Amino acid sequence: MIDELVLKGIKEGKQAFVGPQTVQIDLTGSCNNNCIGCWAHSPFIKNYPRDKDISLPFDNVRALIDDLAFLGTQEICLAGAGEPFLHPNILEIIKLIKDKGIRLNIITNFTFIDRKKAQRLIDLNVDLITASVWAGTAQAYVKTHPNKTEDDFYRIKENFIILSELKDRENKHLPRIKIYNVICGENHDNINQMIDFALDARVEFIEFQIMDTVDNETSFLALSVRQVNEIKEQFNSLSRHIDLHFKELKSFNNNKEAELDEFPGRFFKVPKGFFLKEWIENKDNGEKCAMHSLVCPRGSWNVPADSNPLIEENRNKITFRLPEERCNACASFMASCPLNQKCEISFNYLKILGFGSFMRRINSVNIYEQFYEQGLIDSISCYAGWIYSRVLSTGEVIPCCKSVNKPLGNINSDKFLIIWNSEAYQEFRYNAKNLPKSDPYFKDINCYKSCDNIGMNLQINEHIVTRKDN
Repeated sequence: MIDELVLKGIKEGKQAFVGPQTVQIDLTGSCNNNCIGCWAHSPFIKNYPRDKDISLPFDNVRALIDDLAFLGTQEICLAGAGEPFLHPNILEIIKLIKDKGIRLNIITNFTFIDRKKAQRLIDLNVDLITASVWAGTAQAYVKTHPNKTEDDFYRIKENFIILSELKDRENKHLPRIKIYNVICGENHDNINQMIDFALDARVEFIEFQIMDTVDNETSFLALSVRQVNEIKEQFNSLSRHIDLHFKELKSFNNNKEAELDEFPGRFFKVPKGFFLKEWIENKDNGEKCAMHSLVCPRGSWNVPADSNPLIEENRNKITFRLPEERCNACASFMASCPLNQKCEISFNYLKILGFGSFMRRINSVNIYEQFYEQGLIDSISCYAGWIYSRVLSTGEVIPCCKSVNKPLGNINSDKFLIIWNSEAYQEFRYNAKNLPKSDPYFKDINCYKSCDNIGMNLQINEHIVTRKDN
């Protein structure tokens, strides 16, 4: 839902009548990983960014959160050049955010999450954890994280499972977990294994993105033509994955871009000895609908109906209920059967997020310059100045993901409230909305290269166009 005050500000042209809907806070520039594609900690980076190894003072973070709550910010993302869990006050900061009723996404490498921290994240009602993994096998993990071991990879997987089991035990669905895999020349062949890893780790979502290279430093990791084609083949093969069920589109073809908006299906693993049986049901309107039954090793199955299997969209879960009379008569029911006393079994299913955006970039004619959405960027206005803001670990406030060289203020010297309503911010809003991104004003941002705010801009633009049509 887009706030009406956001739209009022966009129409006015410079002013903001409400705070940014989403704010990214880079708590620290310190990190315990050296991901090969990182712009700050890669072993191949020679010119380190100014926010590397710097952390925001806790008192300033607390004041920032107070300002954002007052302004009506809906979501905070703890991310940045470093690992959020290296900030000494991370758990206090999380509590401050959630006590304000603000949605929270934490982007982390997940290496610091253990049973105790997992329980704390559940208790604090963290909404989403985005775990940057970049691999589906231990070998690929070490290749993309040279200072890590294969044991580190298996430990991350174990803690994913622990977090899932803790949520199940308390009948809670937060925090949801998304594995984020940045694809480069060193892990491009790992797509299927990444899906398998996510299934085994019992996470809800997985997302893929192309690595944003740093010129003359990590550009050698960029994908080649051959590797791009191999990625497309791997995604095409996923439609035949043994654990892919509930296809939301009738077919999956890389040549039909209309079918690539989202991946056509969800994945989940059934227990050993169980399998799914598909039924084709004819609806009253003549439409054919695929229903599914879960068949147990003893041959019992549920009768498909609109409510069975039960897809709980709010819980990212799917539930099958088998006939009680047959289950209760089975000698192995209480001993080894995974069904509960109600003869039900539930599975968390895995969904690929951002698939349309990823495929749009993969299919871009400008992929090798990383000007993926140049045509889109030129065709719509930029509204980032009304809906998004980012605070670096240096305290600098920047108006979009990539504008690190165009700070508009600093929370270490001014309140965010003042910066958000400053002349510098108003100038950015006006220029972003009205000027072409080739204008000299945007030289320090380089809007055409790997824009991370294009999805937000598309959403706002679609809303404005729909309003005009109505």
